[in-house]
Amino acid sequence: VDETARDLVTVRGADAATYLESQLAQHVSDLVVGERRWTLVLDPTGKVIALAGVSRAGADPYHLDVAAGFGAVLM
Repeated sequence: VDETARDLVTVRGADAATYLESQLAQHVSDLVVGERRWTLVLDPTGKVIALAGVSRAGADPYHLDVAAGFGAVLM
């Protein structure tokens, strides 16, 4: 994976973890600040939209990094 060719989407707010738990194949509520793991991003029917890295950047911001060009799809 070329880490330099990635789009970044930030999800933040009091419900960020709850929202991401419903959209990702991995749990995120147990991520510690600075930790990153791979996950699948799912649409409401459970179909895979993208492979993404998810990391916790602080109390409630999470970063999703996806292949270049998929950031708009993810949003």
